[in-house]
Amino acid sequence: MKAKKIQVQSTTLDNALSLFQEPIDLLKIDIEGAEFDVLESSKKLDQIKMIVGEIHPDKANKNVTSIIESLRNTHEIMNELTYKKSIFRAKRIN
Repeated sequence: MKAKKIQVQSTTLDNALSLFQEPIDLLKIDIEGAEFDVLESSKKLDQIKMIVGEIHPDKANKNVTSIIESLRNTHEIMNELTYKKSIFRAKRIN
């Protein structure tokens, strides 16, 4: 089967968070490697109480330490991350 390329409209996480007047209780992300770029570029992670997601270091060609660094100032990662595909949970630091 030959893949077909299509264009879709998208927005940044920060733009999406701007639509809400109060903190977000839970953000679930599963975006096949793009989670690194999304979390690294966000300036509004402190508006999210809990983040749950699947990381794909191999697809992003990145190391799990970049996720840890992205969340370090705003969230505590609640489970051990592996250098392969894994689920993570991060709770906002009060």
